[in-house]
Amino acid sequence: MEGRAAEQESVPGAGFFGRQLCPQCAYTLVAPDASQHISEHTIKHIWFCEACGTEFATLVRLRRQDSDRSVAVA
Repeated sequence: MEGRAAEQESVPGAGFFGRQLCPQCAYTLVAPDASQHISEHTIKHIWFCEACGTEFATLVRLRRQDSDRSVAVA
């Protein structure tokens, strides 16, 4: 997404390099099973751990950059 930066909320088990750890067994998860836009600035990821069967969700909040605020008017 151009002009936006994602920041994951503080989530127990958040791993290095953007990977998520299962909160139950600490298995490294590479990608969420599903993602959905909750609002213009919030994305919800649904995760499923293949190792132990735990399902959980994380939220990513998008914050506006200064460049998003400037709008060219023709």
